[in-house]
Amino acid sequence: MRGLKLRIAACFLVFISFASIVKAQDHAIGLRGGITSGINFKWYQSNETAYELIVSNKEKGNLITTLFEFHEPASALLRERFRYYYGFGCHVGYYRESFARLLIDNQGNEYEELDNRHFPAIGFDGIVGLEYKFLILPFSASVDYKPYINLFGPYRILSKGLFDIGFSFKYIF
Repeated sequence: MRGLKLRIAACFLVFISFASIVKAQDHAIGLRGGITSGINFKWYQSNETAYELIVSNKEKGNLITTLFEFHEPASALLRERFRYYYGFGCHVGYYRESFARLLIDNQGNEYEELDNRHFPAIGFDGIVGLEYKFLILPFSASVDYKPYINLFGPYRILSKGLFDIGFSFKYIF
């Protein structure tokens, strides 16, 4: 429980410091479902650019992903509401993995010992998606594809994740 409180406090500190740097027209906060599931914050710097922060749980660990996005109209009729976006960014965090080791004591009896290990996760991300802002309600929905490359991660250096597809629902304020 203490770890959860620390994570929430860290998320709010990052959110407040990031929001003070970016002079945005609109802010959005919501949930992202997919392989990288979690809470996402979005700051629309203008109609063409935005910053996004995703705080997620993945593979028994935590990641913070920051992205810089370019937004373009996806439809001439719904120019302000329906947009596609693409961008790049990076992530930092850790993965936790549990290993069961079979050991033998002094009397020759076998027993299992659980070993928890933490692996750093540092890497680069890309993103491509579609976003729809509702006309009457202050909400948006989006679907995106977010591949990533881990410079460091569990099991090896230079691992990749090519199939991170997600759906987000955000409140705009």
